[in-house]
Amino acid sequence: MKRLLKVLAGVATVIILGLAAIIAFARYGNWHAEQKARAFCDAIPVGSGISIAIARAENERVLWGQGRFYTFFFPGSFFDKAVCEVGVDQRGIVVKKGSAMAYD
Repeated sequence: MKRLLKVLAGVATVIILGLAAIIAFARYGNWHAEQKARAFCDAIPVGSGISIAIARAENERVLWGQGRFYTFFFPGSFFDKAVCEVGVDQRGIVVKKGSAMAYD
């Protein structure tokens, strides 16, 4: 009986440590993605042309898309991602920017 309890305690410990490792990995991945998105956004000056940010994204192999805003994607853990959204005027001049996490 004592041997069975020791085995069960060992199995439970392995499961708990495994889950803790997965959670730590996920949190670090999202934190890292958020830092990269923030740094990317901070490097885009308001009043500059969006073409500079697009060229930088293509050079650094950052995924991006254009909709209502120019959105630059930084993958996090699992399906989460950090984004840097940049608003431009009619001439393509940056008027606002911001970064955030997008949890899926």
